[in-house]
Amino acid sequence: MAKMKKKPVKKPVRRIWEGFLLCRKAVGTEELAEALAQAGIVCECWHEMQVMEIPVAEGTSLDVERSEIAWEGEDAIYLENHDVACVFELTVPEDGLAAAGKAFAALAAGGRGVVCEDTEDFQPVLAGSF
Repeated sequence: MAKMKKKPVKKPVRRIWEGFLLCRKAVGTEELAEALAQAGIVCECWHEMQVMEIPVAEGTSLDVERSEIAWEGEDAIYLENHDVACVFELTVPEDGLAAAGKAFAALAAGGRGVVCEDTEDFQPVLAGSF
């Protein structure tokens, strides 16, 4: 009798949204955590690494990490023209993007800047303003 092979079950892949928190104020995760707390949002922080994890929905979190990108060319000019003092990289599963809206607003307020998508022109802006 031949053994039947089981087909591997493919797990659905969660697409990840990537963006930036562009801050006009030089802030660290300490200040951002305070802004989140004022908005009633809890987070886990690793201040020495400048990393945060913000639960936004069941099983979904927004990850925040200070950017180590060496900005060049048009990106550097854009950041300079908008008086950006520091940048944080943001990631969240796309199915949690809508739930992250309140956290985006608090982060933008804490950094006096904007949350934007990781695109060539930093658009669209999802929270905050310059």
